[in-house]
Amino acid sequence: MPGPDAGTGSPAHPPVVTQGMTCPSSPCHEGAVLIAVLGEDGRLGYLRPALPVDQEFLDACGQHGDPESRFRFADGCRQGGCENWSGRDCSLIGRLISARPADTPEASDSGLPRCAIRSDCRWFAQEGSRACGVCPLVVYRPLPAHSDQDRRSGTSVG
Repeated sequence: MPGPDAGTGSPAHPPVVTQGMTCPSSPCHEGAVLIAVLGEDGRLGYLRPALPVDQEFLDACGQHGDPESRFRFADGCRQGGCENWSGRDCSLIGRLISARPADTPEASDSGLPRCAIRSDCRWFAQEGSRACGVCPLVVYRPLPAHSDQDRRSGTSVG
């Protein structure tokens, strides 16, 4: 029997397990984990295993500007504490998949990035390999209020 945090679901919208899920697009802070490094080509290179973010990392990283512009972080999904929570799942990944550049190939199960958090990733639980297809292009960037990009998410594609 599902726990109290499981979604209700329907055939078109299966239930999404929410307890213990990891958000793959967290700001950098102590207690988060470092899951990827942004390459010169604008794509993420994933780390296995993920590395814990501690004060020493924050101090070193802070000397070189915004860590989110160079790295990708993950942390526990905050569900209702996040502006991207729809009430039953994360609305951000659907928007990111819709905004995916047309020339980006779909990820197949055999071609998924080597990700350290897939087993409890919120996005993968909701969208499967479609999430993995866009994930290497997603960078968390807090956006200024006048930006034309998605002001709510602080996340951009490509």
